[in-house]
This record gives sequence, structure tokens and C-alpha cells, in this order.
Amino acid sequence: MWRRIFATGLVAGAVCGGAVCIVQHFTTTPLLLRAEQFEHAAAGTAAETVTAAGALSAAALRRTMSTAVTTVLLAMGFALILSGVFALHPKLPAVDAAAGVLWGAAGFTVFMLAPALGMPPAVPGAAVAELGARQWWWLATVAATAAGLWLLVFGGLKTVRVAAVALLALPHVAGAPAPAVVAPSELPAQLAAQFAAATLAVGALFWALLGAVTAALYRRWVVAR
Repeated sequence: MWRRIFATGLVAGAVCGGAVCIVQHFTTTPLLLRAEQFEHAAAGTAAETVTAAGALSAAALRRTMSTAVTTVLLAMGFALILSGVFALHPKLPAVDAAAGVLWGAAGFTVFMLAPALGMPPAVPGAAVAELGARQWWWLATVAATAAGLWLLVFGGLKTVRVAAVALLALPHVAGAPAPAVVAPSELPAQLAAQFAAATLAVGALFWALLGAVTAALYRRWVVAR
């Protein structure tokens, strides 16, 4: 059984990660490259900017490949988590593609939407807080959101649900870390907004697809056996 669960996660992650890589190539990656051009333009002279633009163009293939590998590996990891959750959930026959989309929506909320409310996805050159502080806040937000959603959906008592709502709100009441100094930037605000919106849209697609495919394969390979 556990081999089939493991295979479900790997195959679903590979399929969904590969599909999302194609979407990223035409949506978020061009925005990242444009932001890096602004970053290099602000840091150097005109000649250095031309050289940097050539270097960015030469590195496009490497960027695409590394992004693809990272996305597929992340998709496999998240699909394995979903498969494990399905295995531990008491209502295994109810796991299907439609239910998988709901689980995917929960994953999107936990890992992307809730953290983005305090720290929207940022392009290179944007003002951000210190890396360690951002990482700790992200981890705390993910943990609190995951626990809050679980208690809200599966907690039967009213007091438990009140605690769930408190957990969901806690990271945002505490507040995300802010940049110590906000320096002037040549980065267009529209580009930063486009990147944040595109990242969340691609993330929503990623999680919906991952949940549906993982649940469908789990039902076919694990539940039906």
C-alpha cells in the first residue's frame, strides 16, 4: 500500500509540476527577467546594463531548467504530503478529483494565500525585510493556518472553532516583518503588482491541478486496490 501511495505522489507531482512549468515560462518568468533588468540598470552604467542584459539573455535557458526542476520537486513533495493526508483520513472512499480540488484549495491557502497577505510575492529589486525574519514569519503563518483550517473543518466543538479562527488571524495580527529601510527604487509598481498577481494565479492553478490529479490517482491506485 505504501508503495502505491509513494508512487501516487511522485507521478502526480511530476505531471502537475511539468504542466505548471510551462505556464510559469510564459507568465512569471518574463516578469522576473524584466525586474532583473531594472535592478541591473539601477546598479550600473549604461554599458554595464547592456552587458548585464546579454548575460540575462544567455542565462534564460539555465533559469528555465532550474525553475522547472525546482517546481517538479516541490510538486512531488506536496503531492506526497497530500497522499499521506488521504491515507490518514478516515473517509478514503470519498477521495476523488472533486475532493482533491478542495484539498488543493486548502494547500493554496496554507502555503501561498495566507503568507501573501502579509508578504506578497516580490520581484528582484523590491524592498523586503531581512531573510531570516521573513522565513520565520512564513513558517509560523503556514503552521498557524494549517492548524486553524484543520480545526475549523474537523473540530466539532464551538470553542475549538473559535480557537481555529484565532489561529488563522494570529500571524496577521502580529504582522509580517517590514523592511528596515525603504530605499528609492526604479522598479515600476505595476511590474511588482503584476508579478504578485501572476504568482498567486499560477499558484492557484498549481494547487487545484495537484489536488485533483493526486486524488484521482490515489483513488485509482490505492483505494480501488
